Amino acid sequence: PEAMTRRAHALMREGLPRLKAQQGSDGGFGYFRSSPSVPHITAYICSLLLLCSTADPSLRPLCDQLLRYLRAQRADGAQGWGRDSDKRPYWYCKAETVTLSVLFFLSEAGCLDF
Repeated sequence: PEAMTRRAHALMREGLPRLKAQQGSDGGFGYFRSSPSVPHITAYICSLLLLCSTADPSLRPLCDQLLRYLRAQRADGAQGWGRDSDKRPYWYCKAETVTLSVLFFLSEAGCLDF
Protein backbone atom coordinates (compact mmCIF):
# COMPACT_ATOMS: atom_id res chain seq x y z
CA PRO A 1 0.00 0.00 0.00
CA GLU A 2 2.78 2.47 0.80
CA ALA A 3 4.45 1.89 -2.57
CA MET A 4 1.10 2.40 -4.31
CA THR A 5 0.55 5.65 -2.43
CA ARG A 6 4.00 6.91 -3.45
CA ARG A 7 3.29 5.92 -7.07
CA ALA A 8 -0.08 7.67 -7.00
CA HIS A 9 1.53 10.87 -5.70
CA ALA A 10 4.22 10.64 -8.38
CA LEU A 11 1.59 10.24 -11.09
CA MET A 12 -0.28 13.27 -9.76
CA ARG A 13 2.90 15.36 -9.79
CA GLU A 14 3.54 14.30 -13.40
CA GLY A 15 -0.03 14.65 -14.62
CA LEU A 16 -1.15 17.86 -12.93
CA PRO A 17 0.98 20.20 -15.08
CA ARG A 18 -0.28 18.41 -18.19
CA LEU A 19 -3.86 18.78 -16.99
CA LYS A 20 -3.40 22.48 -16.20
CA ALA A 21 -1.97 23.00 -19.70
CA GLN A 22 -5.33 21.84 -21.09
CA GLN A 23 -7.26 24.39 -19.03
CA GLY A 24 -8.96 27.18 -20.95
CA SER A 25 -8.37 30.86 -20.31
CA ASP A 26 -11.85 31.09 -18.76
CA GLY A 27 -10.89 28.54 -16.10
CA GLY A 28 -12.82 25.58 -17.50
CA PHE A 29 -11.93 22.55 -19.59
CA GLY A 30 -13.10 21.53 -23.05
CA TYR A 31 -12.83 18.38 -25.09
CA PHE A 32 -9.48 19.48 -26.50
CA ARG A 33 -6.96 22.18 -25.65
CA SER A 34 -8.20 24.49 -28.40
CA SER A 35 -11.92 23.84 -27.89
CA PRO A 36 -14.17 26.03 -25.75
CA SER A 37 -14.70 25.08 -22.12
CA VAL A 38 -17.82 23.08 -21.36
CA PRO A 39 -19.39 22.58 -17.94
CA HIS A 40 -19.70 18.80 -17.92
CA ILE A 41 -16.04 18.19 -18.82
CA THR A 42 -15.01 20.76 -16.21
CA ALA A 43 -17.28 19.11 -13.60
CA TYR A 44 -15.82 15.68 -14.39
CA ILE A 45 -12.27 16.92 -13.89
CA CYS A 46 -13.31 18.84 -10.78
CA SER A 47 -14.94 15.75 -9.26
CA LEU A 48 -11.80 13.68 -9.76
CA LEU A 49 -9.60 16.40 -8.30
CA LEU A 50 -11.95 16.78 -5.32
CA LEU A 51 -11.65 13.07 -4.63
CA CYS A 52 -7.86 13.26 -4.90
CA SER A 53 -7.70 16.38 -2.74
CA THR A 54 -8.55 14.33 0.34
CA ALA A 55 -5.10 12.75 -0.01
CA ASP A 56 -3.39 15.83 -1.44
CA PRO A 57 -4.75 19.14 -0.09
CA SER A 58 -2.60 21.11 -2.53
CA LEU A 59 -5.20 20.27 -5.19
CA ARG A 60 -7.93 22.19 -3.39
CA PRO A 61 -7.12 25.63 -4.93
CA LEU A 62 -7.56 24.18 -8.43
CA CYS A 63 -10.82 22.55 -7.33
CA ASP A 64 -12.02 25.89 -5.97
CA GLN A 65 -11.13 27.57 -9.27
CA LEU A 66 -13.16 24.99 -11.21
CA LEU A 67 -16.10 25.38 -8.84
CA ARG A 68 -15.98 29.15 -9.43
CA TYR A 69 -16.09 28.49 -13.20
CA LEU A 70 -19.12 26.22 -12.72
CA ARG A 71 -20.85 28.77 -10.49
CA ALA A 72 -20.29 31.49 -13.09
CA GLN A 73 -21.65 29.27 -15.86
CA ARG A 74 -24.69 28.40 -13.76
CA ALA A 75 -25.35 32.04 -12.91
CA ASP A 76 -25.16 32.86 -16.61
CA GLY A 77 -27.94 30.42 -17.44
CA ALA A 78 -30.42 30.00 -14.63
CA GLN A 79 -32.00 26.93 -16.22
CA GLY A 80 -28.89 24.78 -15.85
CA TRP A 81 -25.44 24.42 -17.26
CA GLY A 82 -26.35 23.54 -20.83
CA ARG A 83 -27.47 25.68 -23.69
CA ASP A 84 -29.18 24.16 -26.69
CA SER A 85 -28.26 25.68 -29.99
CA ASP A 86 -28.55 24.74 -33.63
CA LYS A 87 -25.00 26.02 -34.05
CA ARG A 88 -23.48 23.36 -31.75
CA PRO A 89 -21.48 20.55 -33.34
CA TYR A 90 -23.24 17.21 -33.63
CA TRP A 91 -21.29 15.75 -30.69
CA TYR A 92 -22.33 18.45 -28.22
CA CYS A 93 -24.81 17.26 -25.59
CA LYS A 94 -28.31 18.61 -25.06
CA ALA A 95 -28.77 21.11 -22.22
CA GLU A 96 -30.51 18.64 -19.92
CA THR A 97 -27.73 16.09 -20.38
CA VAL A 98 -25.07 18.66 -19.55
CA THR A 99 -26.89 19.74 -16.38
CA LEU A 100 -27.41 16.14 -15.26
CA SER A 101 -23.75 15.35 -15.93
CA VAL A 102 -22.59 18.31 -13.86
CA LEU A 103 -24.87 17.34 -10.98
CA PHE A 104 -23.80 13.70 -11.16
CA PHE A 105 -20.06 14.42 -11.17
CA LEU A 106 -20.32 16.94 -8.33
CA SER A 107 -22.56 14.67 -6.26
CA GLU A 108 -20.11 11.79 -6.70
CA ALA A 109 -17.43 14.06 -5.24
CA GLY A 110 -19.73 15.12 -2.41
CA CYS A 111 -19.87 18.71 -3.58
CA LEU A 112 -23.42 19.75 -4.29
CA ASP A 113 -23.45 22.54 -1.74
CA PHE A 114 -21.50 25.01 -3.81
